[in-house]
Amino acid sequence: DARSDVFDYIEMFYNPKRRHGFNNQLSPVEFEKRYAMSLQGVLNRPGFLGDSNL
Repeated sequence: DARSDVFDYIEMFYNPKRRHGFNNQLSPVEFEKRYAMSLQGVLNRPGFLGDSNL
């Protein structure tokens, strides 16, 4: 029963689908997805993370 209460509490205060103004009206899930995609573009650039061809 305690697990159910904790789950209900978390769901009430943290909704991964609810849009947030801080995230430009994106849900936390969508914000994290876009952020991860933006990092892939940076990490895949030549010269990043010790590319010896510099």
